[in-house]
Amino acid sequence: MALTPSDIQNQKFETHFRGFDPDAVQDFLDQVATDYNDVLLQNQQLEQSLKESQERVSYFTELKDALNQSIIVAQDAAERVRENAQHEAELTKQEAQKQANELIKEATDRSNQILTEAADRSRQLTVETADLRDSTRVFHQKLQVLLQSQLAMVNAPEWQDLLNQTPNATPEIETRPEAQAQPEDEQATVEEATTTPEAAPVAETASVEPATETTSESEVEDQPAFQYRNRGNDTQGESVETSTDASQSDDGITIVFPDENK
Repeated sequence: MALTPSDIQNQKFETHFRGFDPDAVQDFLDQVATDYNDVLLQNQQLEQSLKESQERVSYFTELKDALNQSIIVAQDAAERVRENAQHEAELTKQEAQKQANELIKEATDRSNQILTEAADRSRQLTVETADLRDSTRVFHQKLQVLLQSQLAMVNAPEWQDLLNQTPNATPEIETRPEAQAQPEDEQATVEEATTTPEAAPVAETASVEPATETTSESEVEDQPAFQYRNRGNDTQGESVETSTDASQSDDGITIVFPDENK
């Protein structure tokens, strides 16, 4: 059992002959008790300080462990966030690349379609232009032949003979030998020209413009008016009414003579 300052201070010794001085011993014991008491107080203070230090060390140790754990958790969270961000970035990149490829493909297909349609349209227009040019050339040739035949018919001597005949005279055209007859085309033209034609309506888009040569009014009145119709262009929706008694057909070209009574 540890001594206390009271034990030291209250300690009693037996006296013997030639022993220590009791007062000196008592003074010494008092001094020892006082010092011992100071030592005990200091020891208690040190123990309290040590305890507080240990508690603080324990607190900081726990705090350090908590911080380390937090750091570890934060690192794990940061790693997961980084991985998720990389994954999402990769998905976003792939989706954007996919959309970009789709847009590029769509634009390429559309441009190719437009180019194909333009090329087809260009070829179609080229073919239509060539067909129209050929049709125009054929029509021009036929019209030229027709006009020449009509002009030949108008300038035929039979007309002058017929106009110069007297009422009692026999028409020369009836007594003319067959050897001097005109070709079949001109005879058919003369026979159809002697009939009384009926006027037919003329379509605006199918009318023949007058020749560039200027003629007098009397010559214009004597010349037969006609209209033409190209049967190869029926797809354009144009219709021309003709009279069976007053028309002449030559490879799709219809000639309509005016009514002489008008």
